[in-house]
Amino acid sequence: MQVLPLVALLAAAAPQPKALLTSGPVKLLEVVAEKPVPLKPKGAEVVVLVEGAAQVPLEPGNPTLHAGDSLFAPTPKDWWLTPQPRVRAIILALPTPPNVTATTRRSEKDTVHYRMLGGQGEVALVLDKDAIATDAFSQARLTLQPGAAVPAHQHPGSAEIIYVISGKTEVTLDGAAKTLGPGEAIALPAGQRHSAKVVGAEALQLVQFYVPGGPEQRFRGASGGAGSGTGGGGSGAPDGGVSGGSKPH
Repeated sequence: MQVLPLVALLAAAAPQPKALLTSGPVKLLEVVAEKPVPLKPKGAEVVVLVEGAAQVPLEPGNPTLHAGDSLFAPTPKDWWLTPQPRVRAIILALPTPPNVTATTRRSEKDTVHYRMLGGQGEVALVLDKDAIATDAFSQARLTLQPGAAVPAHQHPGSAEIIYVISGKTEVTLDGAAKTLGPGEAIALPAGQRHSAKVVGAEALQLVQFYVPGGPEQRFRGASGGAGSGTGGGGSGAPDGGVSGGSKPH
């Protein structure tokens, strides 16, 4: 009888990440756990802490990340996410970008926040090419107030992935509407027209990815890169610049 190593037995008994969606070579996983969770990367990983805290040993010193923190690891080895004591996190798995070796960690509260949609929304650019030295992806945190609506638009060269932290949104993709609540995600293919609006009386909190990055640069262009810290930043375009393409403005 074959005896499995202790590590393999622990991994088999541990909670597993939930696959929320797959878009080509890109996957979005969710981890909601109070016990260590094993991860087996096949490329780069972007870890975004949504609630709670966890040890993420992808940097020296095995740092603890807290809600609002993001970490990009271009070439991670197998690792364990250890809740402290509970965590909700999402992980974007994608091919390793060329010529990128540095691991980058940033906190939402330390990034520039830009207003959008005439003041009905705010976006924090957490990870983009200025921070990670690649435009393979970008990651932002969005807050939209009740009644806010993003007009129909498209991103010719970038797919968009959104994950709902709290609140509800109705996303319309090529004429078909879908309502998303906390813990749900959707992939919006490059070039397909889509719109979104907040549903209900609760503010909408989202994590947004572009793969590849680029459309998020409309916020920097619209406000000249001004602003700093939580709640800072200049005003975006009246419609939030949502009609921008895949290249920086």
